[in-house]
Amino acid sequence: MQAAFEFVKYEIVNMKYALSSKPLDETDTTKLESKLSLSRNNDNPSLFRLGAEISVNDGKNISIYIQGYFKWHSEYIEDETEECLLTYGVNILYPYVRSTITSISVLDGGKPIIIPTINPFYDMKNNKTDNPR
Repeated sequence: MQAAFEFVKYEIVNMKYALSSKPLDETDTTKLESKLSLSRNNDNPSLFRLGAEISVNDGKNISIYIQGYFKWHSEYIEDETEECLLTYGVNILYPYVRSTITSISVLDGGKPIIIPTINPFYDMKNNKTDNPR
């Protein structure tokens, strides 16, 4: 049996890094924000692009915009297809985002930023935008 979709590739479109002007104290916590966008290719309706923008502030401000490309193999049912791609697509892209943020944050010799492995998924799906970059 064939899977409903396949992950084709991902690309990091944009990334920003800056040290915060205000040092964190012991009571500050890592702030994580995210936005998702999903679009369908007009020329080939079985292809989808999932964009995820994740911003982290932990004394360092890091923002990354990543796009994942997926090919849908099953029958297209708008709500179900989009829900599936948003749910499972972000699970596929998130480890790439997580490792990139950790790698970039440690390059300046400070403590690495290690974002949670699971918690952001619920919030990410609920922060979907309709306008892909």
